Amino acid sequence: MKKVFEVKNESELAAPAEYVKEYLQNGGVVLLKGDLGYGKTAFVRSFCSLFGCDGDVSSPTYTIMNEYKSEPKIFHYDFYNAGADSFFSKLMFEYLEEGGYHLMEWADEKIERFLVKNAIDTLRIDITKNPDESRTYEIYDA
Repeated sequence: MKKVFEVKNESELAAPAEYVKEYLQNGGVVLLKGDLGYGKTAFVRSFCSLFGCDGDVSSPTYTIMNEYKSEPKIFHYDFYNAGADSFFSKLMFEYLEEGGYHLMEWADEKIERFLVKNAIDTLRIDITKNPDESRTYEIYDA
């Protein structure tokens, strides 16, 4: 499965966010891949708004994980500073048992293999920046 969205501004992120919500109806993991400033946290903000958690959605760069109050729960991880190994060393994989949605910035192949091995519903979103400053969001099964 591959779905591509061209996004010119943050308000247009509603379409890929809605697609992910529909595809992962019972929750799951979304791996967000892209360079700094490419729109990973913007996607999380748009996704969270679908569940009514329009409050302070920001990248948990230093706290590693934010949990947003919604139904179902939404967990937002950022492994940029701590490294993806912190997912294992801090036993963060236990949060997966709580269900809901788990959106991960800067997750590496080790995490992706763990998710696939454990049959956890997972999508990968590759985000690229285009010359006109728009973004391309390519959504794949992991």
